[in-house]
Amino acid sequence: ALKLLKKLGWVHWDISISNILWYNGGSKLADLEYAKRIDDKMSHDMWAANQTRFFMSVEVPAQLYLFLPDEPPNNGCREFLFAHNYLHDLKSLWWVAVWIVFYNEFWGPQRSDADTYPDLQDIDRQLAAAETLFPPSIKDKDRQNGFQTAFPRICKELPDSQQIICSHLNVLPRNLIKHYKKFEAMLPHSINMPTPKDEGRDDDEDAIHATFEQIFTSSQRLEFILAFIPDVL
Repeated sequence: ALKLLKKLGWVHWDISISNILWYNGGSKLADLEYAKRIDDKMSHDMWAANQTRFFMSVEVPAQLYLFLPDEPPNNGCREFLFAHNYLHDLKSLWWVAVWIVFYNEFWGPQRSDADTYPDLQDIDRQLAAAETLFPPSIKDKDRQNGFQTAFPRICKELPDSQQIICSHLNVLPRNLIKHYKKFEAMLPHSINMPTPKDEGRDDDEDAIHATFEQIFTSSQRLEFILAFIPDVL
């Protein structure tokens, strides 16, 4: 769905746990209320998000580009009007996946109600780790640290059943940062729709979507049942 939006020149702008619906064994992207054209330079201001802020790319509330090259881009200018782009949507999708991993128990498909429930100390440790990544008060610096460096370390607090999915998700930040740097090196041109002259740009942008598809598809092949932790306790 995000790849299609990007092809059409739109960004969703509001990717969160509430806007991805589970239906007939698959997921559907919902709530296009805040969707905007990527080249709509007058409508990317920050709004009073609450739950959605948990899943926002840190660049969005800061309204800053954080991966600009050391040397100014093509026109020599380092000051650009901030615009939400498709990479911010993908980063929000990554945060949604991380939220699911940290706020759920992963049970094998053969588990029955008679099976022993998780140890409460393990649950407490997992929730404490979750709060490190999703604190009640979000600071941009801590948020960026969670995305770039803290995630692999905090994943070690999770049960073994979640470790393999964490290893899959850990591939994505590195790929996103690489694409952020490419995108921001081409500002302000990169915030406009590609033209026939932009040879290779579509292929490059498709590559990051393909990486996300590969990681999420490989995780779907794992057999488990999600049990939301508040329902387990």
